[in-house]
Amino acid sequence: FRRVLFRSKNRLLIEALDKRFRVLDFGSKLDNYLDSADLAFTTASTTSFEIIARKIPLGIVCSVKNQKSNYESLTLKGLAAPIGEFLNTNWCWNYEQIYKILNVPVFREQIQSSMLNFLDYKGCERIIHFINEFMGKLNNSH
Repeated sequence: FRRVLFRSKNRLLIEALDKRFRVLDFGSKLDNYLDSADLAFTTASTTSFEIIARKIPLGIVCSVKNQKSNYESLTLKGLAAPIGEFLNTNWCWNYEQIYKILNVPVFREQIQSSMLNFLDYKGCERIIHFINEFMGKLNNSH
């Protein structure tokens, strides 16, 4: 892999581990970085869906209780590698998954394959289509 993206408060620590690791803040540069990313790590939050929509292999963690359902469902569907959970004030890391997503290209390809038809960027199109159909039916009923 050429670049791994993280979203974290521990920028210096993570970027010191490997020159390919980058910590990003939300903002205008995020899209540019994601366009060239080979792999990403994030929490099982809405950020994970942004990455899945871009078909970037993804490792996710569950850091708070409200991420648990996303963490379980995304990993169960093969859309992300479950790399760790924060439980009872401690991180429980899945070292096997971390190793696989970093070192086994076919594993990343399997994750990408699962992503192919899961999300797209056509949500706005579907909403407009629905509104147009609705307005057409509304106008035809009067």
